[in-house]
Amino acid sequence: MTSSEDLRKPILPGKGASDYERYLRTDELLSLQKLPEEFLHKDELTFQVVHQASELLLKGVAWELERARNHIGEGDFSNATRLMRRATQMLDHPIYLLHVLETITPYDYHLIRASMVILFLFFGYTKWFAYAAEIMVPFISHGPFISWLYPVFGFRGATRFLGISEWLTCALLFAGFWNKKLGALGALGSVLTFGASNSPSLSSSGTGFPSATSSTVAPSKTGVAMLTLVVPFWVMCSY
Repeated sequence: MTSSEDLRKPILPGKGASDYERYLRTDELLSLQKLPEEFLHKDELTFQVVHQASELLLKGVAWELERARNHIGEGDFSNATRLMRRATQMLDHPIYLLHVLETITPYDYHLIRASMVILFLFFGYTKWFAYAAEIMVPFISHGPFISWLYPVFGFRGATRFLGISEWLTCALLFAGFWNKKLGALGALGSVLTFGASNSPSLSSSGTGFPSATSSTVAPSKTGVAMLTLVVPFWVMCSY
């Protein structure tokens, strides 16, 4: 074996023909999308790629902001400013990626809207059961935006209040098929719902829950990333 072949031989563990592929784990990354034969619609890959890319970028944004916060606590404002600038630049890309979704036809957006209507319908339905009240305890107790629900409505009443809110969001999204303004209100409601449900990640108590993206992601990453799922509804309302 020649010296040039030795240099090309991967030295990192894992799968992949090169160290680049093994370090970035490209095989695993590119296997996270549906296969063509699994598509329900030909634009599904576009939808998945945009949102998965946004999830990764927002994970990076949250990480840099966490580091910046630590620097601020240490009085290192120079490095904090540098990391906040990096996070801001990373945030530009998910926003730009959303414009790609404008190329999906109005009919396709209606399919997405319909799926969200069904999703919120079942979200609201589950809130009327005791198991949902138990599951929602860490979300409500440590949520800076929704912790007031227990003192006001009680243990079961708090989750029922959320259920009614989700049904209202469901109704507004459904009405958006005919009325853009009501659809926009439903889109806003979905953003607020996801944001409030994930608000424990903003709590100073440090209590949160695992990210839907990765078991290794800190709780503070989840809330920001979830918002990317519903922002396209603002685009949808422009048709």
